[in-house]
Amino acid sequence: MPQQRIHLDRLSPSSARRLARAAFISLLPIALAGIGQPAEARITNIQINSRVLAYGGASFGAVGQYETLTGVAFGEVDPNDPLNEVITDIKLAPRNSRGMVEYNMDFWINKPIDMTRANGTLLHDVPNRGNVRSLEINVRGAGNSNAGDGFLQRQGYTLADNGWQGDVSTGLQIRLPVARNKDGSEVTGRVRAE
Repeated sequence: MPQQRIHLDRLSPSSARRLARAAFISLLPIALAGIGQPAEARITNIQINSRVLAYGGASFGAVGQYETLTGVAFGEVDPNDPLNEVITDIKLAPRNSRGMVEYNMDFWINKPIDMTRANGTLLHDVPNRGNVRSLEINVRGAGNSNAGDGFLQRQGYTLADNGWQGDVSTGLQIRLPVARNKDGSEVTGRVRAE
């Protein structure tokens, strides 16, 4: 098939603008991919501790019933990756046999039982002090079991929360390694401003 050339001087101004905009939009992801580099971190194992029918078995229109999964995700980060240097004292954390720093965090997932009825969108919320907040998006929704008006469930959304604060002892938690000085003592100091 012979190449087709577009002569910009033969296009109307509006067609030329549309062509330029389409070219810019199609090349933007390629340009953005070259900016920055992803930090290496990965989930190494998922442990599901419970899988229960949600909301007393209520059905949400064409989407049907929901279930709630809770468990623990295990992960690791590379302490030698320059992009991980922003993690305080990462170089002083214990390492596994691969030289990685391990952690694990609790998770909560609320999803349609029949995922073919889901809308393909995961809404992830950051819990406050370990408390699941995703259902607060629904009118009168709260906690990890009150769907309120069920708006998100009728639309087929999957909801997820996970622990991220290392200083909570209830709710969704994250377990982080303890950084140690060269003498083996724990690194101590202010974690956050009062």
